[in-house]
Amino acid sequence: MIFGLEPYVDRVDEHRRFLESINPTSGFRLFIKRSVTEEESKSARNKAGTSDNWSQRSYSSLRNEAYAISFVRKHTSIPVPTVFTCFEDRGCFYLVQEYAEGCISATHAAPHLHQHIARQLAKCVQELHDIRSHKLTCFVPEIHLPARMQTTRTYLSSLTYPEDPKRRYVLCHGDLGWQNVMVDPDTGYIKAVIDWEYAGFFPVEVEGTYWQRWGIAAPIGSEISDADHITALLQTLSSTRAFPKGYKVKSFKIAMDSDQGSPLRDVTEVSPNPQSKITRLLTRIFRKKHEAKSEAASNAQPKDSTGDTQNLRLPESTQKIPTDPNLSAA
Repeated sequence: MIFGLEPYVDRVDEHRRFLESINPTSGFRLFIKRSVTEEESKSARNKAGTSDNWSQRSYSSLRNEAYAISFVRKHTSIPVPTVFTCFEDRGCFYLVQEYAEGCISATHAAPHLHQHIARQLAKCVQELHDIRSHKLTCFVPEIHLPARMQTTRTYLSSLTYPEDPKRRYVLCHGDLGWQNVMVDPDTGYIKAVIDWEYAGFFPVEVEGTYWQRWGIAAPIGSEISDADHITALLQTLSSTRAFPKGYKVKSFKIAMDSDQGSPLRDVTEVSPNPQSKITRLLTRIFRKKHEAKSEAASNAQPKDSTGDTQNLRLPESTQKIPTDPNLSAA
């Protein structure tokens, strides 16, 4: 039996049940995800929905992850876990995949490896964003927006969005924090990108830029949240039935500063309208004020830095999502 670097898994939260087992043939660890039951999700009720809503979304998002992993494995070179099977049992969806043996999450990697990890992630993101669609969609009928959009995602997921002949909806991971990047502890080489439950085709802003630095895919310390900007963009898309005039999508790239030896953000700006300069000016003003108030807190924070389902054996009771012929590689 091969032992991994991570502890034994057996826990449940409002979204998932996580556990592991042993493959009786090879002796390798299996990582199992299960959608929550209504009873398990009762403690997670909030103003946005009942416990039943939570259990249904848990089921749907786990199915989305299974489809997304299959698609990414077929159409990119991004390392993802091997999915052995997925199935439905008594109202819950199960996903059984390989355990990333001999790996640690990138959040636990040594600081001198951060630069290397960031550069690899830049290539992964480029590959994802080169795959585009004319529809805003996930790999299941429901829309699953990132967790950092929790205050508005229920509302935004209920809206309808226009088709875009310019195919400016790009494939996004949706939660590309470093906790979801498994790396070799010695070399920092990415062995697997995990947790694809929020994957889908969205405006590039939904991916965000948090993946470019150590930490989760959400604001840390004095960082400004992008949730309001994404909400405004999606509302505009839904209400006007088109992207804002002049909207452009370009790639996220990381250049290396030869003097400092640190990754530099070279994120192409998306300029939706002539007021973008004013918006950026106001953002800088509010950022400075926020940084002044949060200086003590920030000092305590780390400063390091198509829909293919053919290979999945799903039960007849689970609806399969057909391949979208409108997906394309940019």
